[in-house]
Amino acid sequence: MKSDSIKIIFFGTPQIAAYTLENVIKKYGVVAVVTQPDKTIGRKKLLEAPPVKKMALQYDIPVFQTEKLQSIEKELTNLSPDIGIVFAFSQIIPKQIIDIFPKGMLNIHPSILPQLRGPSPVQEAILQGLDETGVTIIKLDEKMDHGPIVMQKKITINPTHMAPDVLQQCAKLGTEMLLEIMPKYIRNEFILKEQDHAKATFSHIITRENGLIDWKNDAQSIYLQFKAYNPWPGVFTTIFISNNGKMAIQCKKNAILILTLQSEGKNAISSEEYIKGHKNCIGKRLEI
Repeated sequence: MKSDSIKIIFFGTPQIAAYTLENVIKKYGVVAVVTQPDKTIGRKKLLEAPPVKKMALQYDIPVFQTEKLQSIEKELTNLSPDIGIVFAFSQIIPKQIIDIFPKGMLNIHPSILPQLRGPSPVQEAILQGLDETGVTIIKLDEKMDHGPIVMQKKITINPTHMAPDVLQQCAKLGTEMLLEIMPKYIRNEFILKEQDHAKATFSHIITRENGLIDWKNDAQSIYLQFKAYNPWPGVFTTIFISNNGKMAIQCKKNAILILTLQSEGKNAISSEEYIKGHKNCIGKRLEI
């Protein structure tokens, strides 16, 4: 399939989507990219472009940035696109935008749908202690992660992997799947499978409060929380340094030894380094 035989518009925002975008550009070409607006980051509130925008500009591809897709409906229509590809876009796409594309829109979702619909399926899979998750490509409809399935593949969750590791694994697999199915999908050679909506489960929007540790949970649950919410929001708590200079927190079942820690707004350091610099904190509670 030549790059000029199909006109693709790509919708996405974070780094994992930028990886997919670059592969689609190289294989098929992309006529435009839609992403979220630039955002301020860090203490200095510097304006930062989304990774997908940066990738598109490297290839001189036009970029639309908006939080209201209806505002660019005319511009997208004027491009006469054939198909839209969506990965980690962070918006529900309205029907009037979906209808612009004669071949519809394909969405890459990092879970085995209908399980774990929503914005944080990888984090939720880790929190639940699942041994496997996967990637589903669906034909988009106006409901969240609701459309018929084009292809699905499972992956094993390595017990040592954090959320970014699993997300990268899903991005790689999802990209391979997308590139594999595109020619047959365009030729209408795929039989789509409806999801079993009665079996749908959901993930949630992650907030900073999700990182607050509840020490009534067992140690394994807290460790899963640590893996799921790395790097953001991370996990945090109020801790107590014992008189023997060790940071160990008793949970409902077992205990967690603190090896590294990070005070808000500061770099992570070892617990030994922290105690050496804060000997007056021994026997006191600290916000970590």
